This record gives sequence, structure tokens and C-alpha cells, in this order.
Amino acid sequence: MRGPEWQPGLEDPEIKAYLLDEVGEEGMAMAKYLEEHPHVSGVDLLESFKEQKPSAVRKVLYRMMEAHVAQYEKDTDSKGWETFYWDLDLNEVKHILRRRWADELLHLRQQLKFEEDHQFYACAAQHRRILFEDAMDMQFQCPVCHEAMNQVRTGDVRKALQARIAELEPHFPA
Repeated sequence: MRGPEWQPGLEDPEIKAYLLDEVGEEGMAMAKYLEEHPHVSGVDLLESFKEQKPSAVRKVLYRMMEAHVAQYEKDTDSKGWETFYWDLDLNEVKHILRRRWADELLHLRQQLKFEEDHQFYACAAQHRRILFEDAMDMQFQCPVCHEAMNQVRTGDVRKALQARIAELEPHFPA
């Protein structure tokens, strides 16, 4: 979790996870190359990744662009030939991750309130957690195995939610 002054880099675990999730291993390799070779032409990129088909390299670059981790600049010479220059740009990812963490914080707070405001019941096999009102309608019999349901202690769940909320909250002052 990072503050507003954070300058993301490929060594950041959050960035690595985002890249792997959005563009896979190929995109991670391409990102490392773009970091080491800023403003590289598409031709030079294809030469560096010649073990792959040009269409596959372009596909990875377009996926990186859609994930907001790469951008290009187009240059047209006097004869009308276009050259694309690619760069790694992780600044938008910072904002994407911060929005995700803000959404996560909101969801965690809602989940914690729900856990605190309700009683849950489940059978010994923990097939499903059932709200008290619904468990009562089912006569406290599990809908899966038909065994008796008992109250579920939610202390561990609430502690886990509170711990993650405590990690996120300092980065989003009220």
C-alpha cells in the first residue's frame, strides 16, 4: 500500500502483481525491456523479441497499452513511413491501484458492519453460513446435509477484516 507521493516501479510487488494479472509473463518481460530501453522503436522491439511472431509482440504491446502500462508515440517521415516509439508508463497504474484499494476499503467496511450486525449459523461441516432469521425458518437444519446448525463465532473473520482495514485506512484519510 502506497501513499500519494509513490512513484511506481517494476520492483514494487503491487506493480508486479498488476502486470502479471493484466498482461501476463510476456507483458512483464516486455515491461522490463521498455524500462531498460526507453523510447524504443517498434522495429527495435521486434528485433529484440525476434523469437516471437511480430503479431504476438504487437498483441502484448496493445494489451500493455490497454492496461495503461505502455504508451506509444507515432512519427511520420517525409515519405509517409510511420515509426512507433514505445515507453513504459506506470503513473496511471498508481491511480488504478489506489482506486482498487479505495473500493476494497469500502467493501471491507461494509462487510465488517454486516458481520457485526448479524448472527450466523452453520452445521459442523460449515457447508453454508446462514443468517439467524433464515436459520430459524429452516428450523436450524443445514440445507445441504440436514444436520443441526449452531451459532458461528465471527470473531476471527471480524479481526481479519479489521486488520486489512487498518492497513488501508491510513492511505485514505476521511
